[in-house]
Amino acid sequence: MKKTLLSVVLLMFSCFSMAQSYKEAKKDSVKTKCVVADKDISCHKYGHDNDTIVSDSLILNEVVVKSSRVVNTNGTLRIFPTDKQKENSSTAYGLLSKLALPLISVDEVAHTISAPNNMGAVQVRINDIEATANDLSSIDLSAVKYVEYIRNPGARYGQNVGFVINIIVKKAVSGYVIGADLTHTMTYLNCSDNLFAKFNFGKSEISLSYWLDFSDKRKLRYEETAQYLMPDNSFYYITRRDKERRLKNICHNLQLKYSFSETGRYVFQATLGTDLSNCPDDYTLRENIVNQECDTVGINSSDKSFSPVLDLYYNQNIGRNQSVTINATGTYSDASYSWSYDGKSPYSYASDGDSWSLFAEGIYENRMRLLTFSSGIQYFQKYISNKYLGDAEAINTIRNSQVYAYAQVKGNLAALEYTFGAGVSRLYYHQANDAYEYWLWRPELSLAYQFLEKFKLRYYLRMYQNPPRLEYLGDVDVRNNELEVSRGNSALFPARVLEQSFTLSCQLPSFYAEIETSYRNNYHCVMSQINREIDESGNTNFIFTRENQRRISMFYVNGYTRFDIVPDKLTFAATGGFFRFFNYGNTYKHHYSSFNGAFRATAYLGDFTFSADASNGWSFLEGENRTTNICTYSLVASYKYKDFIFSLIWQNGFQNDMLSNKAYLLNRYVGKTQKLINGDMGNMLTFNLSWRFSKGRKYESPKYTVDKKDNDTGIIKGN
Repeated sequence: MKKTLLSVVLLMFSCFSMAQSYKEAKKDSVKTKCVVADKDISCHKYGHDNDTIVSDSLILNEVVVKSSRVVNTNGTLRIFPTDKQKENSSTAYGLLSKLALPLISVDEVAHTISAPNNMGAVQVRINDIEATANDLSSIDLSAVKYVEYIRNPGARYGQNVGFVINIIVKKAVSGYVIGADLTHTMTYLNCSDNLFAKFNFGKSEISLSYWLDFSDKRKLRYEETAQYLMPDNSFYYITRRDKERRLKNICHNLQLKYSFSETGRYVFQATLGTDLSNCPDDYTLRENIVNQECDTVGINSSDKSFSPVLDLYYNQNIGRNQSVTINATGTYSDASYSWSYDGKSPYSYASDGDSWSLFAEGIYENRMRLLTFSSGIQYFQKYISNKYLGDAEAINTIRNSQVYAYAQVKGNLAALEYTFGAGVSRLYYHQANDAYEYWLWRPELSLAYQFLEKFKLRYYLRMYQNPPRLEYLGDVDVRNNELEVSRGNSALFPARVLEQSFTLSCQLPSFYAEIETSYRNNYHCVMSQINREIDESGNTNFIFTRENQRRISMFYVNGYTRFDIVPDKLTFAATGGFFRFFNYGNTYKHHYSSFNGAFRATAYLGDFTFSADASNGWSFLEGENRTTNICTYSLVASYKYKDFIFSLIWQNGFQNDMLSNKAYLLNRYVGKTQKLINGDMGNMLTFNLSWRFSKGRKYESPKYTVDKKDNDTGIIKGN
């Protein structure tokens, strides 16, 4: 009930604000000064040593608008952070958190940026190129010009990408900077530390960064109440409850980068990095209760991987308006995993695997007077070999590749902004005797029309493919407990997704609001399927697998409001919406409605910054699994002293045993109620220290960063 009321209030607030905003604009005492430019400066002229952004201004079509901090141009929110926001943020995570982007969740402690499930991945870029976590922690925030937020991004951003955040920064051409960002949780063993250094010598830049993540969680608890429909139509009831759980993780990342560039001509960059991840201890002591009889079992697993990556990038400007970009990334991964279950029917297995992948991309762009034309081709090749030993003995070898070519035109016709793109993709997959080839035509259309000066209406349509995850394709059976088996399905094929949306927005100098209505159809998509089988010994097994089934659809109406109540002193942002899910499997049909909302408020008082945010949790239905994430909230206080920023983060206060999420399995054979309790996240208190020292730094044009590494090992893991 609380979640519903919060979302309704937030949605009503957005609607009311937009209805009144035009009337308020006439009474606004702040006069907006507009200067018509000679040329269309809304094109992407910031790319690769050709930065022509108007200083301290916002760009909308051919109009430079003074004083406003947010501009909605052709489907992109362009946000100009204030000096206070940049000065009082220790990393890009802190800055993005203060900007409170629609549907985006930023965790400054875990260093993650995410969106609600089923709405696509979040891709973060620096100067239009993907950025690593190291890049986001070591970025010089004083050089940030603006941040672009793209919902439903264009053809070139890859598949399953629902959001793009593009941070535009100036390029350093001299001097050096060294720094550290240290995050330590005081309520349990958890740290995330980053050390970095950058040196500039004329046309060259050398940077080195090291990242350490460590956590030791001891308050995780899983509870499950399940019922199984047996072949004789009787029900078997069982309660599974963790008595003890310990999860330890340690990750190292080292990145060395060299770039050589000449302003206005070319940029070359080579990046060598490596990830070493180790989960030495994942131990669970679990009670299985049947007919009031308790059986205690132990579940152990360990996980280790090593992944070096090499990335090469080259950009060449041709004249003033054309550019060619070439990028290639190669990744190798060596991974091992083991899992054991010591119940009445002991079960254990281990896997060892290698994978190689290559990503290559070529892009051409021509910024003409009336429009911008871009085209490109992407190629991806991957080989996986996993060997399973023990009770799941098998050898899995997978080869898959993808080619994607596209072309796009972007421009203006009077007050109408348009983007039209079309592409074609080919996906190939081969495993043992199974192989398929899948072609898809992928159109994209965006139309935006501005009216009454402050309002804009946008329509967006795109079609793309959603391939199955590699772990779903493995032809291996893995037992989860005495009754359940996870089974891969090598016959899975990509799904076709069609998405359409309408967005109405309003823009004022210190106020922005929008309402988005969207409908998405995922045809013949990969959905969960549970089958009941009887083995040769007469035991009943419930097979958890995935199959291509009819479709999943999602409809939502979501409102977003951002208001600078007192410029540079107090800001407020809120988002809330109604979401409806439709799931049509081959043997089932499920519908679900949810209300989801969040808000954030930030106050700047001299060298102090205070912020508060809360979310009622994302609730959704996928296949036969309905998941509800519980309300979360946090308070952050930070203080800036010379080259240091000290921050204290309090998350989920007054909750000792925090219920992280609750899930329901709605299958005809198996019904479950599942709870995940995360005591480590309750009353969580974290301290952050950021230090940065620079000397002789001068800036010119944007710099380039990239992250195309591939860490998907395709190993099937136990639940």
